[in-house]
Amino acid sequence: MLVAIEALIGVGKTTLTQALATRCGATPFLEPVESNPFLCDYYSDPHRWAYAMQVNLLYNRFRMFQEAHLRSLRGELCVMDRSYYGDYAFAIVQHEDGYFTEKEFKSYEFMHETLQPQLVYPDVIVWLELPPEEALQRINKRARGCEDGLPLAYLQHLEKAYKRVLDALEPRCKIVRIDARQDALTVITKVEAALADRRAELLAGEHPCYK
Repeated sequence: MLVAIEALIGVGKTTLTQALATRCGATPFLEPVESNPFLCDYYSDPHRWAYAMQVNLLYNRFRMFQEAHLRSLRGELCVMDRSYYGDYAFAIVQHEDGYFTEKEFKSYEFMHETLQPQLVYPDVIVWLELPPEEALQRINKRARGCEDGLPLAYLQHLEKAYKRVLDALEPRCKIVRIDARQDALTVITKVEAALADRRAELLAGEHPCYK
């Protein structure tokens, strides 16, 4: 089964992905952000580096998704710490906040639309819900240097962009929304239950996207 964990920055995607790997024997695919050579450049000068950073992420997420899909076909439970589809929410924000020029956004959209037919949709997307204000508190608490000074307005905009992306995906794949304000054990227990339900739906072919 192919699972994508999506959320705002700082909500706990990576922690959940690693917990599922430990508890369920899942194969984790961690977000390729810290290996992005443009990340710190982006935070220091987003107008200059937004396009390079986002395109680098797009192709890395594409490759990650391909590998996860192949492993899922062999019967593995594969859990992605953000996905190719979630990447589009970030591109929307880059464009609407003025960090992508119109030409850059059209170029990104062209690449995204060209690559997408080579991928499948996840069997389930888990959206970890957390208000942007609380996400910012968590970001500040973990104190990653590149994220210092991340404005609340950015997270609020990202939340709206994600809603647009998830609304578009909902007819095509199962989306499970989990309140990330709950304790970690409750969150992972609810995710495990949702994955069990989804596995049963897949076996029965009952989800509306099959009709």
